[in-house]
Amino acid sequence: MQHRTWLRLFGCLLAAILVLGGLSGTGERHALAAEETDTRPVLRVSSVDGLLRALGSGVIIELEAGEYDLSTASDYGTEKGADSPYTWSEVYDGFELVIRDLSNLEISGVGAGDVRVLALPAYANVIAISNCSAVRLSGLTLGHKGEPGTCSGDVLLIEDCIECTVDNCVLFGCGVHGVNAVSCTGLTVQDSTIYGCSDGAVTAQGTYDFRMVNCDVYENGLSLEWYGSVLSCYGGDGFAAVNCRFHDDRCQALLTSMYTEEVSLLGCTFTNERNESGAINAIGYAPVIEGCSFDIAGEFYGFDETGEQVPAQTVDGQSLTQGDLEKMEHRVMEYTGPVGLSFGDIDYSMYEGGVYYAETVDDFLNLLAPDRVILLKEGTYDLSKAADYGVEQHGWYTWEMQYDGPGLILQYLYGVTIRGLGDVQICASPRYASVLSFRNCSDITLDNVKLGHFEAPGTCTGAVISLNDCYSFRVFNSYLYGCGYTGIDAASSRQIYVSDSEIAHCSGSAVWLYDVDTFCLQSCNVHDCGEPVFWSDDSCRNIFFGDIETIMGVG
Repeated sequence: MQHRTWLRLFGCLLAAILVLGGLSGTGERHALAAEETDTRPVLRVSSVDGLLRALGSGVIIELEAGEYDLSTASDYGTEKGADSPYTWSEVYDGFELVIRDLSNLEISGVGAGDVRVLALPAYANVIAISNCSAVRLSGLTLGHKGEPGTCSGDVLLIEDCIECTVDNCVLFGCGVHGVNAVSCTGLTVQDSTIYGCSDGAVTAQGTYDFRMVNCDVYENGLSLEWYGSVLSCYGGDGFAAVNCRFHDDRCQALLTSMYTEEVSLLGCTFTNERNESGAINAIGYAPVIEGCSFDIAGEFYGFDETGEQVPAQTVDGQSLTQGDLEKMEHRVMEYTGPVGLSFGDIDYSMYEGGVYYAETVDDFLNLLAPDRVILLKEGTYDLSKAADYGVEQHGWYTWEMQYDGPGLILQYLYGVTIRGLGDVQICASPRYASVLSFRNCSDITLDNVKLGHFEAPGTCTGAVISLNDCYSFRVFNSYLYGCGYTGIDAASSRQIYVSDSEIAHCSGSAVWLYDVDTFCLQSCNVHDCGEPVFWSDDSCRNIFFGDIETIMGVG
């Protein structure tokens, strides 16, 4: 899936305009698209090729009744040029359709159940929508051809999109999730059905204002032993299920919320739900639950061995006990959207001209939060000098103990740029710790920084940069140096770009990838690293090592 920096920047700017403009409420925020509907041409199609030919901005595509097996496209598997509104992205067992860079597009069927859009590969998302705005899917049934439990792709992957809607659709498993939203602003799933997905119904990462309204959700989750949550969100602000009906799901939890602000369950019914680890699992911010009724087998709050979980609360901020939730009665609720992004307690004396400045390690750590630029003033940032070094935290970062000392973990961040001003070095003392580890982060940029361990080359086992479950990570104009065992160690991550940088003196490989989709190393100087210099396992795809100035192994 090709990354387009300027489109993403435009998307972020448009998202900021929408947020600052106060657009809220499911109907109000789509008013602009609704006004333009009558002027858009309507294209009626009856085949997969017809659908693909019709794709474009500012059009309505109507699908006639029938089955649309995407693998039957005449150009199936053919990568398209940058000007094409779609492409085929390779997965382990085939290709997935990616609709990209479009605005004000509607794809509608004659009625849910009559129009079936299907994917054959189990590892493919049925449809991926990337870098789009005001896209609407309506009256469609979407899913995989495989049996439940055999798929690794989602039904819908929606990433880097603004103001998109899924309306009156049926999303069915074997997909891992019905909807997976990544780095989106203003996404609504309404009047739809989601069932049979192996991990859960919907998940959102680094997304602002995700709404699920008047939907039917049932029979999701493979088993109680299979990890998953009916609803899950990681980072971001504004995740709400409103007046929805849930029944017969069998997941580890009903709701998992990790450092997501303004999470709400409003006016929902939960019937015959079976959960293993506690129905509500929230860390960082308390979800609001109001007007819901629960018929569940198990506890509302599971065993909390870390002490990090926070209980749900009412709209008025009152904590809800197990008994409160058991006695809660259903009533229809209204929802007008999240209040807005909050960055916690920040020292605004450091704020200047739209960015944040840091000159000590503590400044750097205290400024970590989503959607910001952090400029590091010239100097060495010794992580072991942090005031809370080694003390477990419950926010945007924490310390994780390694064999010879604590390592810094940055978690659940999105939309963050860390840029050095002059000669900036970030250094770690423990040899078994990575210098910077990122977990569940998206849209992160490192620019003009030097990263490494204090130890001499050949004595470290931690990486310089470690990525786990990250999306859209960029490194520019930087120097990653050993003794780190690897310069970049990435697992279960997507869209990693490294350019105009140097990776040197790593005792293991320069790059080590496991289950990574899209990695590009461009215009870099890689030297004096162990062998293999680059390593990726069979689950990786779209891996590019191009235009490397120097590659010299020491193994």
